[in-house]
Amino acid sequence: MKRIADFRNRRYNSYVPAAAYAAEVVHGAPLQVDFLTPAAASATDILNAVAGTSGTAMTTFGDDTADAPFGRNVSNGAGGSVTVSGRDYLGQPTTETIGASTAGNKAFKWIDSVTPAFTGNVSVGWGSKLGLPYRMSNVVEETANGAEAAVGTFVAGALTDPQTATTGDPRGTYIPSTALNGSNRILATFLPNNLLNSAGNGGLYGIQAA
Repeated sequence: MKRIADFRNRRYNSYVPAAAYAAEVVHGAPLQVDFLTPAAASATDILNAVAGTSGTAMTTFGDDTADAPFGRNVSNGAGGSVTVSGRDYLGQPTTETIGASTAGNKAFKWIDSVTPAFTGNVSVGWGSKLGLPYRMSNVVEETANGAEAAVGTFVAGALTDPQTATTGDPRGTYIPSTALNGSNRILATFLPNNLLNSAGNGGLYGIQAA
């Protein structure tokens, strides 16, 4: 019987450098990922027109993506750039700088703070890019509520090493073709990728987050 972790603690970093194996990953075989029932994307459901000061962090009290097991990206609905700090679903500290009225690329599971680079109302929320449990090579299938659906948009993990606040997600993201509405149960099948770069970094969990 395989033991697969399904409880994640934001205070524990479970990232494994150069991971080649995982209990649910069979070498060379497709892996089905259950994204549960993600809510619709919104540019205001974390902070909604909250007055902010340039360079001053605004705490979000650990806002988390309970509807997305592997996190999702953050959308900046404000008129200036913001820096989002938090953790991915593995508990890795993660930071991303997102331009004005732009959707971020990294999948956050927990958000600790948002720091605007301007003074004025700050609005940020969860986007439509869903995080992945492992670094993937491709998507081969999507199902919605038990029925076959068109394949969505897959973005491969960022290979930049070391990662920075402006690089993409190290494992990649997925935008389903099925509408995110809080009730559609979405699953997709991917091909996992455990390859390492020339420095021996990467593996199933991708390059270490930053």
